[in-house]
Amino acid sequence: MNIGLLLWLVPVLFTIHNLEEALTMRKYGTGHFRNMQRGQFAAAVILLTLLAVSFIYLGTNDEYGVMGRILAIFIQASLCINALVHMIASIRFRRYTPGVITAVLIYIPFSLYLFDAALKTSYVTGMQLAWAFVAGVVLQLPLVLGALFVGGWLVRVFRGGDRSSDRLENTFKSITASLYYVVH
Repeated sequence: MNIGLLLWLVPVLFTIHNLEEALTMRKYGTGHFRNMQRGQFAAAVILLTLLAVSFIYLGTNDEYGVMGRILAIFIQASLCINALVHMIASIRFRRYTPGVITAVLIYIPFSLYLFDAALKTSYVTGMQLAWAFVAGVVLQLPLVLGALFVGGWLVRVFRGGDRSSDRLENTFKSITASLYYVVH
């Protein structure tokens, strides 16, 4: 088992998952996603993918030690939790939700395989894996909402500095609605 190779599959699979979401969000997403600025979701997932690539880089270079390994496992733990959220949302709403297919067919099985490999190769300990999951649960929402906020800001900046209050208001509405969606 080459743990480094498995870890580099994380951003690849994340990109596939993001494509499913991006292609189906307008049609099947809940109303709060329709309030987003054009390009905001894409900018947010690009930021999150860059974060994943950065953490995987740290986790596959021995010079970053235990902290690099925990950050790499944290990213997959966070994505595994995201997959569970997709599954719960589909069950709750009794319909397809964007991202649920890759969550079920790719993320859950890959996560289980990666975590098993990480433990069997002593890449991380059971306690480190548990802490990565705790961090994934705690940081899931702040990471997503932060990426949506920064993504909205980037879209405004790259569209000629349009900082109109209605666009900013729509960004906050989509973030607030996302928070409401997750909590309820």
